[in-house]
Amino acid sequence: MRPDSLNFHQIKRKYIKFLKSQEVTSEPFRDKLGQLKNFYLPICKQINNEYVKRKKIKIIGLAGGQGTGKSTISKILKIILKEGFNLETVIFSIDDFYKTRKERKIMAKKISSLFLTRGVPASGGYPALPPSITSEYIQSELDLDYDQPWLDTSGNTPKYVRMTMRFGLSNAEQFAKVGPALEQLVDDLSPFQNLSKTNLVERGEIETAFSSEEYPITWTIPTGDPVIRFVAADSMQNEMQSTLLLGIVFCTITLWGGFRDEETLSQRTKYIKKNKIRYSMKTIAAMTFMGGIMYFLVSIEAAIAFSLLTLVLSILWGISGFGIAVMTTTPIFLVIIWLYGMIEIAGYGLNMVTVAIAAMSLGVGIDYVIHVVERFREEQENGHDTITAIEIVGGASGLALFGSALSDIGGFLVITQSSMGFFSTFGLFCAIMIGLSLLASIILTPALIGIIHRNKISV
Repeated sequence: MRPDSLNFHQIKRKYIKFLKSQEVTSEPFRDKLGQLKNFYLPICKQINNEYVKRKKIKIIGLAGGQGTGKSTISKILKIILKEGFNLETVIFSIDDFYKTRKERKIMAKKISSLFLTRGVPASGGYPALPPSITSEYIQSELDLDYDQPWLDTSGNTPKYVRMTMRFGLSNAEQFAKVGPALEQLVDDLSPFQNLSKTNLVERGEIETAFSSEEYPITWTIPTGDPVIRFVAADSMQNEMQSTLLLGIVFCTITLWGGFRDEETLSQRTKYIKKNKIRYSMKTIAAMTFMGGIMYFLVSIEAAIAFSLLTLVLSILWGISGFGIAVMTTTPIFLVIIWLYGMIEIAGYGLNMVTVAIAAMSLGVGIDYVIHVVERFREEQENGHDTITAIEIVGGASGLALFGSALSDIGGFLVITQSSMGFFSTFGLFCAIMIGLSLLASIILTPALIGIIHRNKISV
């Protein structure tokens, strides 16, 4: 039955009228005429052809859960069969197979009034159908003939080159949930390997799928918006974590320059000649530290370059400043580890927000530790021993650091009241990050100073 037939306008009028009676404002039916021409009319024509051929009453079943649209589709088919083909139809509903009307009335009184509703309340009748079910899920090489959907527009049997299967991945930014779900999905696709000559994860030639009916599949991969967003975000997250470690390297070099020895180059050269073994051991340790990180993050070439850079800087700036720089960054590195642990315990998982906050902690928290270390060095220059210098730092700087951190924490906690999950999570973990940085600066840093400078404690 083509749209230009005599009864098409009558069918269209009643069809549109019925859809309007079923529509809700929040979920209007989409592409009404496209569904009529490409879905309902071809089905009704096939039903009519079967009836004319056999002249017997046919029983047609529509399966699906409650509220999925079985009744709505049945009523649409009834309209078309009556107006277009003069066929009488009777619709029987078996929704009450689960619970009868009488049983649901009793449950509505005892449990919830929603039991009186058949299907999902305000579901809008049935989910919006695409213009062509076939083109949505099974994509053919040529367009299908809507009047004869078993043929393509050339009149030949369609050649289906792609099939789509729906799965329930959403909220791609929740890495802790989507990652395992995606792994399980890949595992669930493994049975398709029996229908393929080649490895499913490697794209094969489409034509090979049509050479044998036993092996109709050439490539099977998870795809779609959630998967694409997850893969992209996961890749960016890994890059940000690598950037975090690189930040520690460059932060150490910057602090080394700030804590460099005040001696001249000639004085340092004399000191190196006088203490060759001790200076060499410290320099080798520094070169191994810097080179090892760069080898892990970048390449062997970068490791060699940074090792040589460390050797040159140890001569120009002295090696003692490197030790102070490492001592300064170590507490903040521990803060980052703590923060990752708390994120995992809280069940948030790694995502763009949490990884970004961990990277921010290096820049924000390092200021607290620098303040403590620099003040300790000043007190040592004034002639105080290690314990006395630490006591002075705690008394003079501890309260200032606490007040500064408290104001920052209060500001970030305000953001947690946002109704937007992104900002709420950001504010929460920023506040936690500031708190951990405070603990690292007033507890871990003095303890580390006491361990490193224990030989300078006076009795």
